[in-house]
Amino acid sequence: REQKKLKLTWYNTWSTIVKDSSAVNLNPHQFCQTKFIEDWWCELKHQPKMAFYRSVKTEFGEEPYLSLPNKEQRSKIAQLRSSSHDLHVEKGRYTTNRYNRALKACRFCCSSDRDTLQMFESLPFFEDPIVEDEGHALTECVGYHHIRINLSENLKSLIMMREYGAIMGSYHLPEFGRYLVASYNHRNPPKTA
Repeated sequence: REQKKLKLTWYNTWSTIVKDSSAVNLNPHQFCQTKFIEDWWCELKHQPKMAFYRSVKTEFGEEPYLSLPNKEQRSKIAQLRSSSHDLHVEKGRYTTNRYNRALKACRFCCSSDRDTLQMFESLPFFEDPIVEDEGHALTECVGYHHIRINLSENLKSLIMMREYGAIMGSYHLPEFGRYLVASYNHRNPPKTA
């Protein structure tokens, strides 16, 4: 009663939760969890950067890749899922001209000369360069073909069909993790002295 008299914010919030949860026949814990998941999913739907994440995350809960014993594989899968990787589509978001598609061009499929790409982009007949995004890097890019051909046929099929959600919940996770690590190492070869 004393909390009610003090009109504390947390008490008012909790009172609202208790009232709302009883209106939908849920206990307060279930109500908070359901409300959190609904808000989480709504936020995901409205963030363009999270498009790839939505393709792999179809329900709320702990992900199987977190149980992989190899830290580097877990890390690369997490980076891919959350678009915190080093592909040009992501790096290009944080440049001064983030709408310039030439800055997001694939490092293997397009000219590495950004100035030339930008000059061509200004021409009326020029089509957009191939953007180095998750889908392109995983399925189409010729720069990773030598890595893709060594994958199991089943995983190759899932990748080519862009069934990333199925991969994330399957026994292919360790192999997929190795593929991501090899792809990263190919993009970022060690510096020689």
